[in-house]
Amino acid sequence: MRLSKKDKELIRLVADEVHNSAIERLFELCERVKKDQDAVLTTGPARKVEVSLAVTTLRSDDGDEFGAVVVARDVTERKGMEARVSRLEGLRREVTLKEAKEEERKRLAEELHDQTLMDLTGLAIEVGFMEKETGRSESVDAQLRELRSRIRDTESGLRDILKGLYPDVLTNLGLVA
Repeated sequence: MRLSKKDKELIRLVADEVHNSAIERLFELCERVKKDQDAVLTTGPARKVEVSLAVTTLRSDDGDEFGAVVVARDVTERKGMEARVSRLEGLRREVTLKEAKEEERKRLAEELHDQTLMDLTGLAIEVGFMEKETGRSESVDAQLRELRSRIRDTESGLRDILKGLYPDVLTNLGLVA
């Protein structure tokens, strides 16, 4: 397709207008900026570009301001990456907290198992020795049976708590290190 001179001039005018419009918005933005900072530049109806503006004031030998140099750098991609890194750091903190909680649950379960259940087992053995002794009254026998039953119930309840704290299935399946 061949463009006429008139068509080429029209395209050039439209391109200049689009370019000038973006430049004008950048100048408006720079006027509001007094020092280096990040800002958002709208370049179209649905496009916003994050820019980093570096502003340097130009001064005469007498110290009078006579202009400024503004460098605008597109940092949209960098800002997106920073947002993703921030989200990932948040997820990492959550995982670390969950791991710490899981370690504490494991430690508590091991402590209850290794100490408290062993103490209850020791009591049950002592009650067993007492039951084997002869010459006790019916009242003492009833109390020992009741004591043995309470020890078993306590052991069972504690084992249920331990399974809730740190289920064996997690370790057996290798799901928890």
